[in-house]
Amino acid sequence: MITWHGKKFGGKIQQIMNLKRVIGISTLVFLSVLIASIIGAKLVGVDLEVADPANLPLAMWLVGILSSAALCAGGTLWLFKLGEIVPSARNGFLCGLVAGALGFVLDWVALIPHRNGLNILLKYFTRPEYWTAFILIPIACALVGYLSAKK
Repeated sequence: MITWHGKKFGGKIQQIMNLKRVIGISTLVFLSVLIASIIGAKLVGVDLEVADPANLPLAMWLVGILSSAALCAGGTLWLFKLGEIVPSARNGFLCGLVAGALGFVLDWVALIPHRNGLNILLKYFTRPEYWTAFILIPIACALVGYLSAKK
């Protein structure tokens, strides 16, 4: 517990530090998913510079969905192994929500500078495959939290 000018800040500072850890690891996970998607695109034969999200093959979406869920679950496990965040389904779910929200924001940051960036984003975010990954991430992270808490 830290006291500053007579006020106790232990719990709040701990929560802020935990949020920073989640954001940091989520950023690493986002970059890892981006790399996995680039590799997946090369393997499937998709040129990401000219790819239209509305016409991406299902295999490309599966690479994105599975890699994002698996890497986010791995990032959540890593957070729990650090020992600062208590493993639980709830905490895993919250880590997944932060990772999903951060990924959403970073998708905007990454795609807006491209030519027709807003159009690409609208096509990307209207795909059910995108939202499948967005929903699967917190569920996978909650499962990791649940299983980690049982140990």
